Amino acid sequence: MTEAMTIPAQIASMQATWPQFKVRTQTEDTVVWRGAVEAEYDTYSVEISFTQGDNLPWVRVLRPSLRERPDFQDGPLPHVYWRNDRPFLCLFDPAQNEWNDGMAISDRFVGWISDWLYFYETWSLTGKWLGGGRHPGDPVPTTIKQHIDEVTS
Repeated sequence: MTEAMTIPAQIASMQATWPQFKVRTQTEDTVVWRGAVEAEYDTYSVEISFTQGDNLPWVRVLRPSLRERPDFQDGPLPHVYWRNDRPFLCLFDPAQNEWNDGMAISDRFVGWISDWLYFYETWSLTGKWLGGGRHPGDPVPTTIKQHIDEVTS
């Protein structure tokens, strides 16, 4: 297992890679960034917060607000986790070991946010979530073909 990156190292990496993300809050074990991510149809203000010892950074869209669509097949707002009545983006599958706290948040999360927003905008237009993924309790796909079949069915 790799050693966890320190908060100062995470901040330096984010500043070097995504300078539009500015630190809003910093303590010894926590950092909160805010920045803009441009998707296909809109630019979104997002917040990334991370506390050492947590399993993952928490990401939420601040503006424009994500729109719930209760009539859509994939649910009113797919691929989010609800905390304190706020949606936080579901960006990766921890069971697939795609990220751990020894990795730079900047290396993956901003790209994943951009992808999520693209699929959110597509879902807003079509009612179908095409971004793949799974939630706790769902079976883990064993092959890429199985994943593609799930997304396109």
